[in-house]
Order: sequence, then structure tokens, then C-alpha cells
Amino acid sequence: MKRSELQTAIAQPAAKLKVELEQGLTSKLIDDLGNQPGRLPLLEFTLSLLWEKHVTRLMKKLAV
Repeated sequence: MKRSELQTAIAQPAAKLKVELEQGLTSKLIDDLGNQPGRLPLLEFTLSLLWEKHVTRLMKKLAV
């Protein structure tokens, strides 16, 4: 997936849940993934944990 596609994969579910992502969070997640094989399942797992644990409408980089 291209970087822009990964950004969309992160931002769209947040928007549906009306959760605002702290500036830079999407980039941090993508940067941390790198270009390693298997990064999509890792992103899915990470986002699942973040959605599960968020309690406010703003998801911060500290959560990562």
C-alpha cells in the first residue's frame, strides 16, 4: 500500500467514529510500520487496540 492509502486506512475509521487524530499521529503510525512485509496486519492490530482503549474524541500520540 502507498502512504496515502495507509493514511486513508487510518483516518476513515476514525472519522466514522467521530474521533479526531492528534496532528502527526497518522504519520507516526505509518513511519513506525516501515516497509516491512506483514505491516498491514500489524497496522490492523495496532488500530484495533487503539480503538478499543480510546475514551475521548481525541486520540493522542501518547496512546501509541
